[in-house]
Amino acid sequence: MSQAKSPVHLYFMLSIIQMAMVEAIYVYGFIVFILTARLTYMLYFYPIGIAWSFVYWPRREKYTQLLEKLNRT
Repeated sequence: MSQAKSPVHLYFMLSIIQMAMVEAIYVYGFIVFILTARLTYMLYFYPIGIAWSFVYWPRREKYTQLLEKLNRT
């Protein structure tokens, strides 16, 4: 039995998944730092993580776009 999810719930789940992927970049960078003890290797991952944080950060505009797409179907 599948219940229909509200658009708010769908957007919340998508946001969590996207931010978990971004967080993985930071964690990989930290693990590389711990394993190699070289700060420069960690710093390769962090600018990428910061850039993806700006791209995937939840915003009201993205939410309204998702609502419009869902209402069209």
